[in-house]
Amino acid sequence: DNGGTYELLVLFDESELGKQVESAARKRPRTDAKTPDTGRARKAAAPIDLRGNAEASRLAKTYHQRLYQNPQSLAEVVNVTAVRDDGELRGYRVSPGKSAKQFAQLGFKAGDVVTGINGIALNEPANAMRLYQAMRSADEAVFELQRGDQALSLVVNLSAAEDGQ
Repeated sequence: DNGGTYELLVLFDESELGKQVESAARKRPRTDAKTPDTGRARKAAAPIDLRGNAEASRLAKTYHQRLYQNPQSLAEVVNVTAVRDDGELRGYRVSPGKSAKQFAQLGFKAGDVVTGINGIALNEPANAMRLYQAMRSADEAVFELQRGDQALSLVVNLSAAEDGQ
């Protein structure tokens, strides 16, 4: 955001970063993690895997394409709000935009806090550019979520078949 105008600055096309992110995404699921509020260990739930769901894959691919063709158009689909704990960025709370049905088809629930995508933590604003670049060539998206007290991984396919699936 530059004085109210969104601008895109592309720093590089391809790099080892994409390969590193894909490698990190394959190292799922995490078996335990620390809760941000208590520091106590908790078990992560089994991932919600929607890669075999044709409708979810078609929607995910459509939104993935929209991200790079017209990023502002995603504001119609999902509302995003930064979540902070003690002034530190923890992630982004998501809620449905105009289509709550499509939001739910992608496996999200209103109030989910996305804390990472494809191995890139969302607790640092500087990671947004890394994520944007890494997602350009990603075949799937692995969202690390906090849903209430439960940590979840939500996996969607971004390379749905072109035959209408």
